[in-house]
Order: sequence, then structure tokens, then C-alpha cells
Amino acid sequence: LFLMTLIQMPDAAALDIEAMIDAHAGAVKRCAYLCLRDERLAEDICQEVFLRLWQRPPRAEDERGVRAWLMRVTINACRDCLRTPWMKRVRGASDDELNSRPAGTPPPEGEALTRERDEALYKAVMDLPIKYREPIILHYYFDYTQRETARIMSISDNALRTRLMRAQDKLRAALIKNQQKTSLDDLFSQISAGQIKDLK
Repeated sequence: LFLMTLIQMPDAAALDIEAMIDAHAGAVKRCAYLCLRDERLAEDICQEVFLRLWQRPPRAEDERGVRAWLMRVTINACRDCLRTPWMKRVRGASDDELNSRPAGTPPPEGEALTRERDEALYKAVMDLPIKYREPIILHYYFDYTQRETARIMSISDNALRTRLMRAQDKLRAALIKNQQKTSLDDLFSQISAGQIKDLK
């Protein structure tokens, strides 16, 4: 409802906000859910991101640049959300505790994860602390290069590589613990190729 209202606001036509929402709202919401593990909060973040788009459009020259800007705003909005006293009070956890909690029920697009291997990878990713979950989401799920991922996260290329390596180590350990025989590299290759579509 909010996004429909936004489409009808003055100057929305000039920005073509409706086309932006059609093209990117799904990815923004999915990214927010993977960061926050809460579908209602993901909806709120999605609305906030597109409101910012309407208020201050990016100077991106192409569609990929616009998408990268939206991902950056989404990641920052999720970080802000995780730092709020409300999140800590309502969920009764510190940032570290919150970020290490087991994942909850996946959103509707994740309900099709019926194979044990895919479910194990999904849970392992969702159990990562947010600082390691973010680069996995951007680099593997949304197919950004390492340099693009670093720019979106506002960190250096070296810091991004370090986080990816540590995230991969944590995922390997989690999959081994769950007796998953498929290698992590094979799983990531399948994600990037779109073969595990429900994780995309």
C-alpha cells in the first residue's frame, strides 16, 4: 500500500518510481530479510529504501548502478535497524547475540527449500553474524563482484576478502557439523549459476 502511494506522489513519474519498484523491490526485500531474518521488518526496510530513492535519487548511469545503490541503502538501513534499542529490548539480545541466533522460518520464497542440502546451506548462511552474512548475500546471492560488494558495504577490498574467507570457513564448519558432503564451493557455484533458485 505504501509503495502504491509512493508511485502516485508528485514527481514520481519523472523518476519512473513505478518501474524502479517493479524491477528492484523483490531484491531489496529479499536482501533485507536475509540480513534481518524478519519478514515484517524486511517490508519496512523496503518501504524506507524506496522512499529514500524518491527523496534523493542516485546519480547512477545504468541499471546495475541503481541496483547497487539500492543494495547499499538496504544494507545500511538493516545495520541501523539492528542497532536500535527497540530491537535489543524487544528481542532481548545484544547485537552479537541477535546476529548469532538460529534463523527463523524462511519467507514465502524460501518455502520451496525441500532438499536437505539446500536447507542446510540456507540455515548456515542465516546463522552467520551480520558482518559475515552481508558479503555472502551480496557476492553470491546477488552476483556482485568483490569490488562492487566492498563498495556497497563501504569497506576496503582487503577487508571484504577477509570477511568472505572467514564467512566461508564458518559455513564449511557448519556444513561439516551437519554432515553435508557436498562441498561449499560446489554449492556457491550452483547458487551463482541460478541452479538453487530458491536461495537467489
